[in-house]
Amino acid sequence: MYVEKKKLAKEQSVIQRSSLLSSVVDNATKITGMNFSDVSWFRNSSEPAKYNAHSYATGGNEIHTSSGRDNDLFHEVGHLKAQKENRVSSTGTISGRAVNDNPALEAEADNIGNKIKQSI
Repeated sequence: MYVEKKKLAKEQSVIQRSSLLSSVVDNATKITGMNFSDVSWFRNSSEPAKYNAHSYATGGNEIHTSSGRDNDLFHEVGHLKAQKENRVSSTGTISGRAVNDNPALEAEADNIGNKIKQSI
């Protein structure tokens, strides 16, 4: 799911680099040919619950995953690819923020995420 980017509270736990994120970023770059070195992972984030989601990607460089949803990282990187290619537009709003839940983009993110996961 895509959610419009906004400034987050300072208490959010951001993981700039972890072994999992580094592996995902490296493999995503190899698979897609795109640069993902600017990705920040907000792990154990409370933000997704505000949009009735477990996880989401935003702004082409942020991933938010709820507690216990680290595996969603792979799928969400697939969404970042579409965002970086400027192929994501709003399909609606939730809590005043633009969102996109297009089934074709969800399937694409599943496909890319599975490729990344299998390559690790």
